[in-house]
Parts: sequence; C-alpha cells; structure tokens
Amino acid sequence: MDQVTQHLHMNKGIAETSYASNSSAQKISIYKTKAVVEKAILDILSKFHGSAISTTEKLKSICIADLGCSSGPNALLVVPRGIEQRNKGNLYISKSSPPSVVEAYLEQFNTDFMVFLKCRSAELVDGGRMVLTLLGRRSSDPTSKECCSVWDLLVTAFKDMITKGMVEEEKLDSFNFTNYFPSPEEVQSVIQSEGSFMVDQLHTYNVNWDGSDSREDRSSATDKFRSSYDTAKCIRAVSESLLVSHFREEIIDELFCRYREKVANYATKEKTEYTNLKKSLYKTKGVVEEAILDVLSKFYSSTMSATEKLKNICIADLGCSSGPNALLVVSYLLDTIHEKCRESDSVMPKILVFLNDLPRNDFNTLFKYVESFHDELRKTKEDASGKCFVAGIPGTFYRRLFPSDSIHFVHSSYSIHWLSQVPTGNDKSNKGNLYITKSSPPYIIEAYLKQFKKDFMAFLKCRSEELVKGGRTVLTLMGRRSLDPTSKECCSLWELLAMALNDMVLEGMVEEEKVDLFNFPIYYPSLEEVKSVIHSEGSFSVNQLETFQVNWDGSDSSEDGRSGTDKSRSSYLIANSIRAVSEPLLASHFGEEIINELFSRFGEIVANYAAKEKTEYTNLVISATKLPGLTTEPVR
Repeated sequence: MDQVTQHLHMNKGIAETSYASNSSAQKISIYKTKAVVEKAILDILSKFHGSAISTTEKLKSICIADLGCSSGPNALLVVPRGIEQRNKGNLYISKSSPPSVVEAYLEQFNTDFMVFLKCRSAELVDGGRMVLTLLGRRSSDPTSKECCSVWDLLVTAFKDMITKGMVEEEKLDSFNFTNYFPSPEEVQSVIQSEGSFMVDQLHTYNVNWDGSDSREDRSSATDKFRSSYDTAKCIRAVSESLLVSHFREEIIDELFCRYREKVANYATKEKTEYTNLKKSLYKTKGVVEEAILDVLSKFYSSTMSATEKLKNICIADLGCSSGPNALLVVSYLLDTIHEKCRESDSVMPKILVFLNDLPRNDFNTLFKYVESFHDELRKTKEDASGKCFVAGIPGTFYRRLFPSDSIHFVHSSYSIHWLSQVPTGNDKSNKGNLYITKSSPPYIIEAYLKQFKKDFMAFLKCRSEELVKGGRTVLTLMGRRSLDPTSKECCSLWELLAMALNDMVLEGMVEEEKVDLFNFPIYYPSLEEVKSVIHSEGSFSVNQLETFQVNWDGSDSSEDGRSGTDKSRSSYLIANSIRAVSEPLLASHFGEEIINELFSRFGEIVANYAAKEKTEYTNLVISATKLPGLTTEPVR
C-alpha cells in the first residue's frame, strides 16, 4: 500500500503533461453525470432543508465530500498479491494473463470497494446520498479490448524499448498498474453484499480516450492524428508518477512518444470509442432513419394483422467497400427498427442485409467486421441478435443483383459517382489531365456527362426492378453545387494529383504518354443533372434531394480556425485518403514503383493549396420512393 499511496498521484502543475492540462475526459464525465448529481443533491435538500420543514428542524449545514478528486475508486489500494511474475510482459490484465491474475484483480477490487462502501456507510447520515463515477466496462469479459487495449498499447511501446536495450525486461515483468475496470454486474454485486445502500441509478456512458464525447464524430484522419497525441498526454498524466518510481524518469519522454505512435496506428484500424465516408454516413443518418421508418409503416406496422406483416425486411447496401464503415449504416438501420418495435411492443422482423461491391472487393475483411458486429449485437440488443442476417453480394450495381420485387430498402454511399467505365473516345484528347478541367475540350466534358447519365439510368432501372412497390432508397454521392462541371469544387483535387504526375514527367520518372492516356472513371454531377436522370427514368418520386459539405480530410466543413499545423497534417492525410481510393487504378496503369513518390509530392502540393484555398467536397443525398403501379422492362 505504501508504494501506491506514495506514488499514485496525478502529474502536478499546469505544464503540457500535467493532469490539469490533460483531464478533459474527467470534465466530460462530470458533465455527463450532472443530472444524476443534481437529482441526488435535490433529494438531500428535500429531506433536510425542505420548505415544508420548520426552521428549527432544518439543518444549518450540509456537508459534501468529494473523494479521490484526482484518482477515484478505480485505483486499488495495492497491486493484487502474487501476480508480478505470473503476469509476465503485461501492465494490466490482458488476453495472455493467467486466470489466476484476472481473479486476483477482481478480488482486490471487491475488497477495496467493500471497504470504501463500509466507510461511507459509517460516515453518511441516514438517507444521505452518494454519486460515484468510475472507469469500467460493458462486457462481461475483464480482458475485453474496451478496458485493456489502452494498456496493451503501452506494453508494446515498452517491448520495443526492451528490444533496443532501453528498458530491462525484468522491470516490465515485475510491474502492474493498480487499477481495475469493473462491469456493472460486479459493482452491483459488491453493493448488494455490503448491504448499506439502495441503488437509485446504475448506468454506463462512453467517452473517447482523448476526452471527447463518444457521440462526437471524430472521424477525420486529422482528428485521429491529434487525438493520439492527446491520448498519450492523458495516460502520461495519470500514470507517470507510478512509472517513474519503477522504471526511472529518463525513459518517460521516449516511452510516450512511442506510445503516441502506437495509439495513432490503432485508431486508424479500431474503434477507440472514439474518414470522409463515416462523416457522410453521420450527416445522412436522419434521412436514412426517415426512409426505414417509412418502410416499417408500410410493411410492418403495429396496426397490421400478423398475416399482413412481412416476416423479413430486405436491405441492400451497394458499394459497401470493406472497412468498418461498411456496417455503420446497418447499425443505424437496426437501431431504428429495434427502437420502433420496442416502442410499439412488437416483435422485430427478421432483417436480411445484403452487402454489395465489385468482385475484387476485400470481402474476407468485411466478414471479419460482420463477426464483430454480431458480437456487439448480442451484448447490446440480445432480443435482436438472432434477427439480423448478413450476406455478401459481389457484382456491379449497374446490373441486376437481386430478384424482382425482393428488396425493401436500398442504400449507397460514396459509390455512384464512380462510372462503369472511362468515357469512350478520350484517348489523348484530355492531354495532361486525369479528369475534367478548364483545359478539357467541350466534347470530353460532354462524354463524361453522357456516361454518368447512362450509368445512373441503368442503376435506377435495376433498382426499380428489385425494389418492392413503395420501397425506399437513400443514395449519397459526391457532386457539385455549381452548374459548371469544371468548377474548382469538384476538379481541383484531381488537378493537384495531375500536377504531381506532370512534375514526375518533367524529371523523366513517368512517361508523358502514360499520363495522356489515363483518366479517372468518375463524375461529380450537379443537383439538376441528378434530378434530370431520375425524372427521365420515371420509376421514383424524390422525397429529399439536398447537398452538404465535408472537408477533404473528412472533418466537418463548418469547423474553422484550424491552425497551420492542422492544415499541414491534413495535407498528409488527404494524400493517404486519395491514395486509398485511387491506388489500384494508378498502379495498374503507371506501375507500383511510382506510387510512393507520387503521393509524397501530392501531399506537398495539397499543403500549399490548402494554405490558400478552401478544401471541401460537395455531397448530394437523394431519398426516393419507388412509385406504385409500374411495369418496367426487365434489365439484364
């Protein structure tokens, strides 16, 4: 206990790594629990200082205690006994920890929390209230990522330093943090066993590692880069005193520099309760919810008889790709359906979800996310976990994918602006360009528009065949507000990439003819062009058609005042974003060997451009309903 009481204090002062400068998560927690605290203190007032109480009965003083004002009840009094050498290579519980170590941590928490409650029981007056906020977990598994990964990443930083001889391996093996992240069930169990308290409320909420609210969409690469820095500072502020007492002060700067890099890499791949596409999905969430509620009202209303209700609701997400965003819209839809059925006291229908993309999409990675999605569903919506079935459908959405009259809701995000092919007849006539520009001949611009109209018409005809009457579709695609298809808002990004390629041509690194022969199969339509195709095809009525902006790096275009440092980082991340969507096409035409150099130059060009110009995409969102009574010709 002596070591913990001696060294378990937050970093002092107001410097960059101090607790005072790195406690935003705690500030969010105080804000989140404000209503709970207010309810408790109002209850105290009503009992001991109410207006109905006579002056002689009213208390003259109300005593309030804030315990562990910078450490809190997560901190154990001692390291659980005997775990040092048994938890080799870890700083806390992990998947590799022996069961005895996990049990020892839980036992120590139970002992400490029991002591805490007994002490407070003795100190509080009868009817006194208490509000406790502590870090915990939702999962029943004490080794789950939600509570262990932040420490696992710190371990990997330590192990890197061990391999370089900067830290002794034995030192790591003999150190464990004195904290525990309990589940609500574990907390409830100790409270019941102690027996002095009645629980008024016990619930969970989430805060990002960097202290931002988990409802905030911190999805851009810039945010994640900045977030990793803030996370490292936060963990340093709460752990440095213990680490210094065991490992020496001189390793700390290097340790947390490495740790920040680990967090940054992790944050690009995992959910840390915590680019462009996710922001787009978030922006269109309300539109998607309205459409699926309309589908429910038509095909699964609480006023319908059991025989009239559909047993299955079929949803298709077209152009889903393979990242974690692929299931984000499915989560939105399932949340909406689950909540609506709960409100109407109805049994949920079975939800069939079809995830579509081109055959060379990484469906193996996608299905790994499906497995995690189902695991999360079992934890959070047990009654819905057996009702959602997900399948992959490879193929181009410019052709038929499903049987006639089989789909109730179609969603597509950031896909329909990709054309089925490069417009024919370009050859070398769009010389030095990768897309439409001010220097493109008029017939090149016309060819791009013609190809978009042809493809979008085919898309709508196919979906008209596949959707049931009254079925809904929500489509989000990149577009433009301007009537001019060569305007900066849709062309400048590709012009900057062309500049990088043309610089490499001048240096003999790329053949000029190769550049002249290459064009991206993409088109950014205006609202008017989209409306025109929908009207000409004739199968859909438009419920909503609007635009919104997202910055090139995925941050919200309403954010302003970003520093030069932010913009510099942003340019690097924009280059990575464009590389992610364009590299396969570029590598197949120019060769893989030029790609690193190309995007290094592109990042520098973007940085210069972003210092002078606003960098944002225009997105179009379309919500439409299949008209009743249509007989469409089959599309093959």
